[in-house]
Amino acid sequence: MGQLRGRRGAIPAGRSFPRCAWISPLLGLLLAACAQTQPLGPPSAASPPSQTSSEAVAGCPTSSPIATPEWLGAIPLPSGSFVVDTPPDDAQGYRLATVIVPMSAKAFLQYAVEQWAAAGIQLGRGESERTESEATFGLGTAIGGFKANDLSCPLGSATVALRYRP
Repeated sequence: MGQLRGRRGAIPAGRSFPRCAWISPLLGLLLAACAQTQPLGPPSAASPPSQTSSEAVAGCPTSSPIATPEWLGAIPLPSGSFVVDTPPDDAQGYRLATVIVPMSAKAFLQYAVEQWAAAGIQLGRGESERTESEATFGLGTAIGGFKANDLSCPLGSATVALRYRP
């Protein structure tokens, strides 16, 4: 057998392997992962309604609501939201809470823009991507921030991590 000439020297005949051959298995993995996500577009009539409480949904892990900390009362949250975690304050003195909201991360950002301004909370610079949003905020001398991420289960809800320093 002869040899083929490539840009990087001789390749033995019968042993040629395209340099981009690694793309095929990677593409297969990506397609398999995408096949398990929800299609884009408006929900169909057959779609289940989004959850607005901690009710169990078949196949979804459940989160139990816990008592809402007093400091969180200063921050308006959508109806149906519930607190699932309140870790100890961080090293910078921020109070922390994780809340489940009955809307997407993008919808939560829009809610914050509209409702928080009415409550006297000033939103700082933020950003939004397809499945997450985040922003900083101020309330008088208090400061904070949030990061919201869409949950795949139950559909139509998001987890919001809040940081607040009075």
